[in-house]
Amino acid sequence: MEVHCVERRCRKFILAASAALAVLIGCSKGPETLDISGTVTYKGQPLKHYQVTFFPEHGRPSMGLTDDSGHYKLVFTAGQGGALRGKNKVTVDYVPPDDAAARKAEMGQIPDEAKAIRAKYGDMKTTPLQFEVTKAEVKDWKLD
Repeated sequence: MEVHCVERRCRKFILAASAALAVLIGCSKGPETLDISGTVTYKGQPLKHYQVTFFPEHGRPSMGLTDDSGHYKLVFTAGQGGALRGKNKVTVDYVPPDDAAARKAEMGQIPDEAKAIRAKYGDMKTTPLQFEVTKAEVKDWKLD
């Protein structure tokens, strides 16, 4: 009788250890990302309510929203910050701060500053902004 108990405990231990190993192997954090943050200014003034997006040559983009000081911090996924290593095209585009501004934006009514920034920096195909992510760092953008 005692031998069967030991065998059962041993089997349970092996099953539990195997399950734990499978979970650990299957729970990858995803690709390596590097923390990128900074400040965006336009004509010397901080840009608030703008989305900064890094588009890598391969893989998903990272994005961050500027606060009242123009500061942003990139997010790759809900649980992972940063941006993928490598060359990135960078866009900067206006994000309405509230529902009233969003309704106006839907009708094409956005601040003149936002129109100028969107025209120059808002499209991935035409933006002149590029950045190569090689390490975690602060990257400020001075737009004109």
